Amino acid sequence: MEKTQIDESFLILGTHTEPLMFDKKGLFERTMNDEKLAKDLIAIFLREMPECLKELSTYVERRDFNNISFYAHKIKGASANIGGVALSSSAEKMEKAAIECEYNRIVTIMSDIEKQFDILTNHIKEV
Repeated sequence: MEKTQIDESFLILGTHTEPLMFDKKGLFERTMNDEKLAKDLIAIFLREMPECLKELSTYVERRDFNNISFYAHKIKGASANIGGVALSSSAEKMEKAAIECEYNRIVTIMSDIEKQFDILTNHIKEV
């Protein structure tokens, strides 16, 4: 493959071992290339996700493993739907850590989720 033909997703990916930050191609496949639908999904995500992250953070502080698992699962699905592969992956790790009641892992993953959300937000605002 020539340098001029590098897949756009590789540029967002960064390295071969990191999960994809934003799968724009996947988002448009799921929306059957309906740009308005993709933008609507992104708008809903951007409107609802900050509150979801706030709730997750609150439950992390309280060590409420059931609600941590619930909100991590919600973030995992919502971010996967809009193509936020890295955020979805981090949320999945959080969900598993909550099920296993591994608080130290949860705290570490929480900072990663916040970072991944900020990165994803910057990518999806360009759609």
